[in-house]
Amino acid sequence: MSRITLSRVGKRYDNGHVAVRSIDLTIETGEFMVLVGPSGCGKTTLLRMIAGLEEVTSGSIQIGERDVTRVPPQARDIAMVFQNYALYPHMSVRENLGYALKVRGVAKAEAKTRIETVAGMLGLERLLDRRPNQLSGGQRQRVAIGRAIVREPAVFLMDEPLSNLDAKLRVGMRGELARLHNRLAVTTVYVTHDQVEAMTLGHRVAVMRDGEIMQVGPPEDLYRRPRNLFVAAFIGAPAINLVEARLEADGLSFAGWRIACPLPPGLGDAGRRVIVGIRPEAFEAAEFAPPGLPRLDITAEIVEAQGADSYVGFTLDAPRVEAEQIAAAAEGNDAALISEARARFMARVTPKRRVAPGETLALALDASALLFFDPDGGEALGQA
Repeated sequence: MSRITLSRVGKRYDNGHVAVRSIDLTIETGEFMVLVGPSGCGKTTLLRMIAGLEEVTSGSIQIGERDVTRVPPQARDIAMVFQNYALYPHMSVRENLGYALKVRGVAKAEAKTRIETVAGMLGLERLLDRRPNQLSGGQRQRVAIGRAIVREPAVFLMDEPLSNLDAKLRVGMRGELARLHNRLAVTTVYVTHDQVEAMTLGHRVAVMRDGEIMQVGPPEDLYRRPRNLFVAAFIGAPAINLVEARLEADGLSFAGWRIACPLPPGLGDAGRRVIVGIRPEAFEAAEFAPPGLPRLDITAEIVEAQGADSYVGFTLDAPRVEAEQIAAAAEGNDAALISEARARFMARVTPKRRVAPGETLALALDASALLFFDPDGGEALGQA
C-alpha cells in the first residue's frame, strides 16, 4: 500500500509566513495526483513536505500505514524528480541511473538488469555511456525520470519536471509520463503551474491558492463544474469568458442581449445580479449550429486559426468583471488577465467559417453550458 494521507498539514515559517494551511488530502495507491496553481500558492512546499525536505509545522503525513511526519527523506521510500534534472555532471548516464542502487548496496547483477530495463523503457540504451553535458534537455529529463524509476520506490514526487523543455518536447514528454504511469502504476504526486499539464496527466487535480486547496477532483469536473470563480478562471485555455448579467423571468440579460434559457433551481428572483461564465466552445458560427439556439451578432476583433479550430475574439458592451479571485487566477493563466475596461470574449468556431478581423459574425450560444457565480463571494451557483 502506498496511499498518501495528509491530515491538517500546515507550514508556517519563522517569519510568520503561512505557506500551507491545514490541508486534508488522500492520494490513493497508484493514483496520479497533480497539484496546480499560480506561483506562490504552496504546491511545491506541500510536495517537499511529503518528501521530507520541508519540516511539517502542523498536522501529519502517512505513506501507507506508516506515519512519516518526522521520518527523514531517505527513509520514506520515495523518489523525487526535480525541475533542474539534478544529474551528476561527472557521471555517465549509466552511473547516474545506478547511483542510488550502489548507495543502497544492491547487487551488481541486479543493478545492471534494472538499469538496462529502465534504459530500454525510456529509449536511453544508446546513451548509457554519455555524460549529461552531451545530452539534450529531453534526454536529460528522461535520465532524471529513469533514476527515480530504477529505485522502484513506493511513491514518485515530481516538481515541475517539464518546465525547462520547449513546447513540442513538453507535449511528447507528457505522453511518455502518462504511458510510464499506466505501466508502473506507482502513486505519483506531480506539481505544475501549467493547467494543460494538469488536465492531461492527472487522474485527479488539486487546484491550490494561498496555501489552500480550492477544489480537488477529476480534470473534467474542474472544467465543467468549478466550485468558484478562481477555479473557473484558472482552468481552461483559452480562459473562460466572464460577464455580469441580470436574471430575467425566462433567462438572463447582459451587454444588451437577452438570452432565453432554463436557469438552475434556487438561483434567485428576476433582477438578481450574477456572474455568468461561458467557455469558448459554447459558441459556434450560427450557420453551423443546431437551429433554435440564441444568436448574438458580434464584430470579430481577433482571429486565431489553429487548424482544427478557429478562435474569434470580440468585445462586449459590458464592464470587465472585477474580482479578486480572477486576478489571482490570472497570475498562473495569462489568458485570464485582460487589461481593457470592457469585457473581452473568445469564441471557438469551426474553421469552415472563415472570419476576418472587422467582420460581423452571428454566433449561436449553447445556453445549457452557462455557469453561474455569486458576484460577491465568487462561489458557484449552478449550471444552466
